[in-house]
Amino acid sequence: MIFMARTPNTKSLTFTGIVMLLLILLLPHGTCDTPQAELQVWIYQGNGYYEQGMYADAANAYQNAVDLDKNSSVAYFHLGNALYGQGNTEGALSAYEQSLGLNPDQPDAWLNKGNALQELGRYDEALGAYDRVLELNPHSSNAYYNRGLAYEALGNSQAAYESFEEVTNMNPGDAEAWNRKGAMLYNLGRYSEAVRAFDRALAIRPGLTQARENREKAKSRVQENGVITNIPLSLPAVFIGTGMAGFLWAYRKKG
Repeated sequence: MIFMARTPNTKSLTFTGIVMLLLILLLPHGTCDTPQAELQVWIYQGNGYYEQGMYADAANAYQNAVDLDKNSSVAYFHLGNALYGQGNTEGALSAYEQSLGLNPDQPDAWLNKGNALQELGRYDEALGAYDRVLELNPHSSNAYYNRGLAYEALGNSQAAYESFEEVTNMNPGDAEAWNRKGAMLYNLGRYSEAVRAFDRALAIRPGLTQARENREKAKSRVQENGVITNIPLSLPAVFIGTGMAGFLWAYRKKG
């Protein structure tokens, strides 16, 4: 299984981002009036690097912020994001745990901790982190989505389906959630419902790729059972995932 972190914003090199980063870099360190002001400069500098996808430089800036104030949960949180961007999942997890140790009421930190745990294959612990997000923010569709992926990895298709259904109830326009919901319905043998879920995903995003073969597989299962024999083939299919063609599962983070 390959996990790809989904970030809320693309890390494209924007003109605004370049200007912000240059302005921050021109501000000399050590000349701020207070340690708190200097801490903010390091965090802003890290944010500028992070926005451009320069994760190593961002991590260095956030580490400087942490060194300046080891009680800053915000600095540890950002450090975790930058380390995660570098592919240092263990380091990111440690930073998230430091952040949560200082302030346990951060849903975003719990979400990203769950993602790190999931990438490390520690799915049961990831579920605990996502449940904590939902205690703090019951309307977090990202937590439900990622929890669904964790249940899916554990082979619990029913629980995964229920999590993805929460996402589609909250956000009926989430094509990926309809896709994963359809995959779980397929695993549960509910093939007609699976086809309808895939159709819903494709109605929202017709450009979902590498899908026709798996959709045809679901359709053939429906036809074997003598239900819904006329399914239009005008839409591309969507990866079903488990037990079928390879699928890059993307889970959602806050950065």
